[in-house]
Parts: sequence; C-alpha cells; structure tokens
Amino acid sequence: DKLIDHLGQPRMGMGSFSQYMVARIAGKHRKVFLSGHGGDELFAGYPIFKAALLIQNGWLSARFWQVLGHLSYNEIPWVLYMALKRIKGKKTPLAPELFTRSSFSSATTLENNFNSVSTFPLNDLQEYYQSTYLPGLLLVEDALSMAHSLETRMPLWSPDLISWANRIKIEEKLPKGQLKGLFREVAKGIVPKALLSAPKRGFPTPLRKWFRKELLEYVTDRLLPSSSVLDMIIPRIEREKMIYSHVKKPLPFALDERRSHRIWILLCIESWARQYKVGTKY
Repeated sequence: DKLIDHLGQPRMGMGSFSQYMVARIAGKHRKVFLSGHGGDELFAGYPIFKAALLIQNGWLSARFWQVLGHLSYNEIPWVLYMALKRIKGKKTPLAPELFTRSSFSSATTLENNFNSVSTFPLNDLQEYYQSTYLPGLLLVEDALSMAHSLETRMPLWSPDLISWANRIKIEEKLPKGQLKGLFREVAKGIVPKALLSAPKRGFPTPLRKWFRKELLEYVTDRLLPSSSVLDMIIPRIEREKMIYSHVKKPLPFALDERRSHRIWILLCIESWARQYKVGTKY
C-alpha cells in the first residue's frame, strides 16, 4: 500500500517491490544512486529479443540454428509463445497479453501496450521497449527513489549514447544470440568477469512463490471480495480460479511469472482503488 501510495497509480513490474525496499535501505546512507536502466533497451538484453531474432530469421537460416544452440531453459517459453502467436496471427506480438477483457481499456491503452503486433519484430521491439516500456520503468524508479529522498541517475540512458546505440543493427547487438552480447564484448577488461558471464535475470523478487504461501491469505483477502474495479478486468470467479491454479499448478518459470504478474497488477489496482476511493460512492 505504501508503494502504490508513492507511485500514485497502479504500475506493472513486480521488481518495483524490491526497488522500493532497496531504495529504503540506500536512502539511509546515500543521496545519489546510479541505475543501469536503459542497457537492456539499447543493447537487446531481454529474452524476447532472442526469440524475435529466431522468428525473424526463420528456421532455414544459419543464424537461426546458431542462436537456437544458445537458448537457455528459461528462454524457451518466450520462443514458443512468439512462434505460436506468429503462426496464429501471421504477426509477432511485442509483449505478452495479460488481460483480454476490452471493457477495461479505453481506446488504445492496453491494446497498444500489450497487444501490439509486428511484421518486423527486432526493429519494432527496440522501438516498443524504448518508447513504451522503459518510460514506465523510469517513472517507477523516480517515484520510489524520491520516496526515500534519493536521486537516481541513469548514465546509460543519455542522449548521446541513445543516438549512437540506435545506429547499430540489432543483430550485431546479439552475436550468436547472446543477450547484450555487443555490450558484454565492449565491457571486457572493464568490469569483472563474473558479471560478464552471469546469467540474465531481472530484479529477483520471489512474489510468485510468496503468493503460494506467505502472501496467499493477503492475496485472497484483497482479490476475492467483490470489486467493481477488478470486475471490469476479470470476473471474481476467474480471479478465484487464477489464484487456485497458481497455488496448485506451478508452471515453467516464464509462464509462472506471467501468471504472477496478473496477480501483482490486480493487487496494485485494488490497493490504488482502495486508497483513492475509486469505484465507490465517494
């Protein structure tokens, strides 16, 4: 509730919970923070970029088989998701679809952000992540750091670096399909080898596990009562099924994470509606 109060609105991303806690500790010792925001968006650091590279090149190309040989277990669901969507719709989605009920989205908000499709996945993915996804991260970063009197600076997201990085072909940023491969190559000799060889991971926030045990009662108390706001997104009976499925039927990491994000954003919306009296007579 404190996190949503500082944000002033419901936002995507379970990592914001960890950001808030880290900022709270850091604010006791420092006043200026350096953040790496922008690196993934400028240098193709997300698994979905690798999936798009495979889809765009096609299985007949040498690059396809080269990249396929460097897929990790956690990246396979991204490839399958994009491939199936591609086969079904002849286009590639720019981001996973979270909710399908159209009544919640006026005109373009959710449709543009989560249901966008592309016939040129790599170029449009870069545009999407830089113009739509990253601004949301920056908003969260600013709000959560200022909540603890911290000033966050993002050296990677500077105009000169953006201009330079966007002149490089995205394929060159993914040598052999390695996420941020070009960035890692340039960083050799500058940063420790342990960082260069570390696997891709976000801001570790085990909410998907907590939703099954430690936070299950909290989740049910917040999401199962009747709510005019939540009902616009997903009916109560479907919320109950989603929570039951999450508790009883764990999925492979990426799919489990996606389902957890549904629960997370519903909790954020419920907290926002509760604090700002949205959907009540007040």
